[in-house]
Amino acid sequence: MISDILQKINMPMYSKALACTESRKTCTNLAKCMNETHDAIYQSFRSPIETGNAIKDELLSLAKNELSGKTTCLIFDDSQLSKPYAKDIEGLDLGFDGCMGRAELGLQIITALVTDGNIRLPINLIPYFSKQIAKRAYKTKSELAIGITLFLRKSFNFALLIADAHYSTKTFMSFLSEIGQAFLMKFTCTRIVTIGEKTGQLRRILRLKKNEHFRSAQGSFDGLFYYFYVVKVKNGITCYFISLSEITKDDLIVLYRIRWNIELYHRTAKQYLGWKDCQMRAIEKQELHTLYVMYAYFIAELIRVKCGFDSTESALRALSDVKSSLRHDCKVAFRENFCYVA
Repeated sequence: MISDILQKINMPMYSKALACTESRKTCTNLAKCMNETHDAIYQSFRSPIETGNAIKDELLSLAKNELSGKTTCLIFDDSQLSKPYAKDIEGLDLGFDGCMGRAELGLQIITALVTDGNIRLPINLIPYFSKQIAKRAYKTKSELAIGITLFLRKSFNFALLIADAHYSTKTFMSFLSEIGQAFLMKFTCTRIVTIGEKTGQLRRILRLKKNEHFRSAQGSFDGLFYYFYVVKVKNGITCYFISLSEITKDDLIVLYRIRWNIELYHRTAKQYLGWKDCQMRAIEKQELHTLYVMYAYFIAELIRVKCGFDSTESALRALSDVKSSLRHDCKVAFRENFCYVA
């Protein structure tokens, strides 16, 4: 079954190597795993921008085929790729690494993932640079997310866009309101909003009463109308949310949990697919490496769903086993089915 899936998809050699190499994902180890030369593995990085655009188009095409006719959600999140010992990689900056629990030197990547609630497919990405690095070319995370959203909306009609509080900015939410895209995001409780006749910080206007766990209200923020929510979750923690249309308590909790799909992708990409391992200096090559990671995860997700594996990691192990078997039986056939030349 796995072989049948792979034969229908021209999976890039580099992505295949990332999925199948157990040791650190350096070009030397990838080449050794694939029984190829270093130059063969590295070939597609000679034109990283062109190759990256081609991979984005292919991921979009594969996602459209898989999710056609299904109700889909678009999820945004960013992640810090810590590279504490790197010195010459373009775009390196200090950023908070959630895994380490502290600021680390590395690259920040904004990721877009599409899901129908069952299969999670990372589909696009873009590096984020601080003002100090980007200078006149600086764009906020919201502005970068707007560009990705416009691109993906040409192919998908998303039922909902989900993101954390980093994206609940005036710019992004007014854009989503203008195009009529439903969304659900966490919202900073210190923002100044108007609910009824009261104007002030959201946490002071929309408050839970004793023994209450949920409350919602319609109001305005920056001159536009939204729905605001306050929810008491586990351990007594209070969270605030904002949406374009009204959502019930049960639906809000279920819908926001969908955002966890992108966290699962980030975890697998870092722990199993070598997302942090690339040490190439050019930012275009770092971006291309990330796209290859995304492609490998994408294929593993297809295998997980179609073959009934309990996790993406189990699908990756099965993919590695199939690769080893195919290489042993017929290296020529393997080249025909899986090699990719940019």
